[in-house]
Amino acid sequence: MSHELRTPLHTVIGFSEPLAEETNRPLNDDQKRFVAHILKDSRHLLALINGILDLSKIEAGKLELIREDLDLGALLADALSSIRPQGIEKSIEIETRVAGPMLVDADRLRMTQILYNYNLLSNAVKFTPKGGRIRVDAGTADGMARIAVGDTGIGIPPEEACGKARASACPSPGGSSKNMGAVSGSKASPAREAVSPSPFR
Repeated sequence: MSHELRTPLHTVIGFSEPLAEETNRPLNDDQKRFVAHILKDSRHLLALINGILDLSKIEAGKLELIREDLDLGALLADALSSIRPQGIEKSIEIETRVAGPMLVDADRLRMTQILYNYNLLSNAVKFTPKGGRIRVDAGTADGMARIAVGDTGIGIPPEEACGKARASACPSPGGSSKNMGAVSGSKASPAREAVSPSPFR
């Protein structure tokens, strides 16, 4: 099934990339825009398919993690580079606070998926209005590495936040969470996704 889902998209992306790079001939402005849209949406769809396939592996207990010592600050910087262009377009200020060098025992690909593909950072840009702010904090707590993403967007309604967060982290009734969530992990185990309120302050 994975082959049937991925192969057509790989073909579309494979033919679109040389066009976007203008390998054979220059493109006019309209053609550049069309090819850029094809590439962007194809890559987005491929990421969604990969995510669905990964979830099926998790449910079947067959997802393999390739664990290594990762520099959390460098990994975060790479992920942020993916959202900065959209942030610049919307005049969004992106602030990063990293509490010194941090090594985590985690799977690089899965950490990147959590940060970007699973909407932690991409949703922060998507739902923050023009001229807004996004703040990303990385630090340690109780022997665990923690990344919190806060923004000045619309926030998550309490009833939805409770469904995504651990019960102990649910906001109190009548409130809302001005955030997109947090991820946490430890040296002893791969980083685990845990969405919890992390208000912008």
